[in-house]
Amino acid sequence: MEMRAFVNKRQYRQVTLNNDLKVLLVSDPELSRCGAALRVEVGSANEPKDTPGLAHFLEHMLFFGSHKYPSSNLFFDFVGKHSGSTNAFTEDHSTTYYFEISEN
Repeated sequence: MEMRAFVNKRQYRQVTLNNDLKVLLVSDPELSRCGAALRVEVGSANEPKDTPGLAHFLEHMLFFGSHKYPSSNLFFDFVGKHSGSTNAFTEDHSTTYYFEISEN
């Protein structure tokens, strides 16, 4: 059995945004797609007892627009135009949103 050494060509950089959100940037020159993920430390275990399903509901509501960004389709239009996909999932103690797009 031939053993191969693992060579990590990825570059990593951690930054903190003005709102104190910590971000880990990863660049891999061998990939032709780009993506991002965001995990927030709130999930279904944080729901009020009289409102089951609220965390999952809010997971979906995030993309329906706001006062500052009133169009609910801007994000999905951008991802679609770049041959991408998006999804999210809610767990007991966190909610994760992610997407990927073509680099072109």
